[in-house]
Amino acid sequence: MGEVRYWINRVFLAFAVLALVGAGLGFGYVYLFGDGTLHVVAPSDGGLTVEVDGRSVRVGQGEHGKIPVKHGKHHVKVQIDGNEPLEFADVPFRNGFSEEVVPVDPDQCFVELEVSDAFYGAGDKLPTVRNRHPAQPFALASSTYLRAKELPSSVDEGSAVALLVPMHCDDSKLPDAKVLELLDLDKKH
Repeated sequence: MGEVRYWINRVFLAFAVLALVGAGLGFGYVYLFGDGTLHVVAPSDGGLTVEVDGRSVRVGQGEHGKIPVKHGKHHVKVQIDGNEPLEFADVPFRNGFSEEVVPVDPDQCFVELEVSDAFYGAGDKLPTVRNRHPAQPFALASSTYLRAKELPSSVDEGSAVALLVPMHCDDSKLPDAKVLELLDLDKKH
């Protein structure tokens, strides 16, 4: 019986090691060869076209566009229907997990809100302003969503969830309370 137990443990250990190696290889593959993601948020009053290294993608009115992008630095041009294009040279995508947000207008800034307690906790807590982003490309933090409708229906206790909200740059510089008042977020998202 002891020898059977010994071999069962050995086989289990071998499978565990293979699973860890497989997970590591999968992670490494995505890191090295996977596509990053370029994020844009079209204005509520019109669509836009995003061009990455000459490849065009259409994003509809008020939509969140997610565009796969290869590793490296890329030239990105964004044009809202009827407006002049906005161009960014050398937007970096370092690996397959890179996610970059690009504004679509020179006056489109972003306010990053911590919404875990407000949307998933008990009581009447308000979101809190975690960060403000000027009208320049920036990396999207993990567990950050660009549309309230993209938020998960539930989260584990203690998990941090953020909502990135586009806002006119002048408004994004206001005190936190005024920013939250202007956003008038529905807690039910």
